[in-house]
Amino acid sequence: MIREDEAEVVRRIFASYLAGKGIDEIAAELTKDKVPKKDGGTKWYYRFHHRHRKHRSKGCKASVKE
Repeated sequence: MIREDEAEVVRRIFASYLAGKGIDEIAAELTKDKVPKKDGGTKWYYRFHHRHRKHRSKGCKASVKE
């Protein structure tokens, strides 16, 4: 079953990506526009990137190209 409210957000994300925007830029725009997430929050971020920064601050030596 397609939930049109969620489908609209997915279409926006894909359109932004196809327009050449990066995941961090897309997340920033969704947050700025207060687009609701599934959990009802409006703070968007790229989870892996966020988690990587968290580990890096704890001295983790893993690296990812940003």
